[in-house]
Amino acid sequence: MRQSPHTLAAELKEMLCTYLETAYRISHPAVVQERANLLRMPEVVSQIPFIETTPRFSTGAWLRHLGLPWIPRELPELARFGLPTNRFPLWTPQEEALRAAWAEDGSPRDRIVASGTGSGKTECFYLPILADILREALHWSAPNSAGSPGEWHSRGRVWLHSRRYETRPAALRAIVLYPMNALVNDQLRRLRRTLASDEALAWQREHLQGNLIYFARYTSQTEVPGRPHQDWRRRQWNKYQDK
Repeated sequence: MRQSPHTLAAELKEMLCTYLETAYRISHPAVVQERANLLRMPEVVSQIPFIETTPRFSTGAWLRHLGLPWIPRELPELARFGLPTNRFPLWTPQEEALRAAWAEDGSPRDRIVASGTGSGKTECFYLPILADILREALHWSAPNSAGSPGEWHSRGRVWLHSRRYETRPAALRAIVLYPMNALVNDQLRRLRRTLASDEALAWQREHLQGNLIYFARYTSQTEVPGRPHQDWRRRQWNKYQDK
């Protein structure tokens, strides 16, 4: 279905209402219905859409036509699963960011992207990262065995690492830092489509000798390895009892 400013605003409003209803549960059906009606009244959780027309950013070359020595020719094939680089040419800031990402000898260069809203800044840093990882991944050695899901059931329920068959160098290749979680949600969704959709996984297994490119999201709520320290809980309980 084609999107319009009206339908997009309605979908965003409904998503916000659904989130509020899910995050703050109420057991009484009548109160639930009353809240649902209140949230969906005009100008309660959202205002009338404000539409601003802006000049279109100038376009550059297609990703597959850049011809830079440090960009693998397979990058457009992988990026097409989650990034619009296969359907549209790069915006000028995206092309400039790619050309500035590496020195003539292939060493990475620091850069700052300061283009306007809607200029595709996400691709300005994701494409160089994917290019570097993919350039290395094309030379990874194949895993010793593909393994099988649920194999631990036949081994006395002993936990076995799901990536124990890999022979490639184990390392963290890139870290993307965000000042707040809200900024990462849309970009994480695109990264999932690029690297973790069914089509992307099949492509990686075929072109990367059975290897996969992994990613993860970590926040202040992410559990750390090991057992949680209980002293703080005991102190809180003792403080509660002393009241």
